[in-house]
Amino acid sequence: MKISLITASYNSEDYIEDCIRSIDSQSYSNIEHIIIDGGSSDNTLDKIKRNKSLSRSYITELDNGIYDALNKGLKLASGEIIGILNSDDIYSSKYIIEKVIKIFQNHPEIGGVYGDLSYIGENNQVIRYWRSSKFKKKSLKYGWMPPHPTLFIRQEWYKKTGIFDPKLRISADYKKILQIFSNKDFKSFYIHETLVYMRIGGASNANFRAIFLKICEDWKVLREYGYGCIATFITIFFKHFRKLNQFVSLLRKQKNLKFLDKL
Repeated sequence: MKISLITASYNSEDYIEDCIRSIDSQSYSNIEHIIIDGGSSDNTLDKIKRNKSLSRSYITELDNGIYDALNKGLKLASGEIIGILNSDDIYSSKYIIEKVIKIFQNHPEIGGVYGDLSYIGENNQVIRYWRSSKFKKKSLKYGWMPPHPTLFIRQEWYKKTGIFDPKLRISADYKKILQIFSNKDFKSFYIHETLVYMRIGGASNANFRAIFLKICEDWKVLREYGYGCIATFITIFFKHFRKLNQFVSLLRKQKNLKFLDKL
């Protein structure tokens, strides 16, 4: 079973090699890695070329943001399973892809697999822990969503639901999750462990302007899906309230480890 991993990058010279090494170190070998670069002006491309392989391809050209880049990756992906790993993120161990593929192989009815996510700061220490949970249809009304970098989806579901909405700058992944998880025929599998280490400071929480834009886009997406004003407000409230639990979950987990040293 082939898996395609898509990475969107732009001026990612500080971390792109960590991302690449994280994929190259996986125990599972049938991996296609597609890097879509938005025309970086730093040393990102040099580092990508330095780590070239037969299973890795890349495109570098101007784009209209991360979702435009991911859509280009989706068009190129030939794997039965699709995963997305940001250019500054890494997998938590070399066995993650192998574990995910075994679930898909053993459960042909499963359309998606996801797990937990740990946010790491500048010192590579965990500062937030996104503990997810088993999916229930009613959870969507209360702002539930799986950590997108940990989500692996059968390609057939992308074919059914189409590409990421290019009109959205921040919430297109949330819209895609609603499209897929709200389908009555979609079944998922939850792995209760950290699958990805994500560096803090992404596009959706970089500053107050980004947070405000995300709330506005979430509102638009939910209204498009037929949520009333009150239901939309409740969903967005719980969606952001859930982030507080990420700090509580970290205290429960009681871990404060350096992770890049493991690679």
